[in-house]
Amino acid sequence: MSDSTFVAMTAVLMALFCCIEGKMTVLYHGSYPDPGPNQIGRWVTSRIEQKNDRCPGKALQHDMGYPVIELDGARWRLFWWYQANTTWPASVTDVLQDNYGDCDVDSPYCFSRLPEALQEDGAEILAEDSAGTVYRWAFDSSNNVAHATWRAFHDGIESSLKNQNAWNPVVLQGKAPQTQQDSFQYKMEFGVKSVMLDDDSCDCYSTLSMGHGICFLAGARFNEYVFGVDLLYHENDCGPVASTVPVPTNGLSIFFKDADDCINADCQNGCLDGVDSFTCLGN
Repeated sequence: MSDSTFVAMTAVLMALFCCIEGKMTVLYHGSYPDPGPNQIGRWVTSRIEQKNDRCPGKALQHDMGYPVIELDGARWRLFWWYQANTTWPASVTDVLQDNYGDCDVDSPYCFSRLPEALQEDGAEILAEDSAGTVYRWAFDSSNNVAHATWRAFHDGIESSLKNQNAWNPVVLQGKAPQTQQDSFQYKMEFGVKSVMLDDDSCDCYSTLSMGHGICFLAGARFNEYVFGVDLLYHENDCGPVASTVPVPTNGLSIFFKDADDCINADCQNGCLDGVDSFTCLGN
């Protein structure tokens, strides 16, 4: 088969994918990192509503190959994940050590920061754990806990805030946190820079908790050098020996809100959807 024939057949297939019922089935290379039995982005294919006037010849593609889902009226792209029952990689010393796009989508884990192109105000993240809880947060530069979380996830900047501005998630599935999420830590803990968003800087009623357990309270004890992720929600299960800490048996996936930048693009030969950008193909 000649190169020109292959290109022509590929274009036809892309157009067919685009035009069936006015929708498009976006295929991703490899398998979606599965956080557990109730995952929202379970399948390798994701159906995204498209306008009929984009067909034919305007098939959508995605950079990086990371899964994209639609939930709660928004479109979300995966950027951080840890698959349940994964052995913690010895080479990882920071839960936010990777640049966006550096992870292989087939890997059981990815410790990526948010894309550089994102702007703080207007950015949102969505997290789902292996128990099926799903939370959504909107960043806010005027909220010091939200801002500290942004600086960690976007810029890799360490911080430690306790009992400051509450930054509570919107609950999409499961139960709401039992306490205000008004404290944030991103710091080195037993050799791994770890993240915790919680109520008092001691891992128990945390939501986001990744890496190693963190606690500034006297007498609190954790299993030292045990790394993983915590669940987003906990029942009243806090005691002298906290069981609600990051462990490798839990799973967690985190997405960022990502609009379809190709939706109004005037591209004749297809469109590559980026982060707050698009590229026309074959021009």
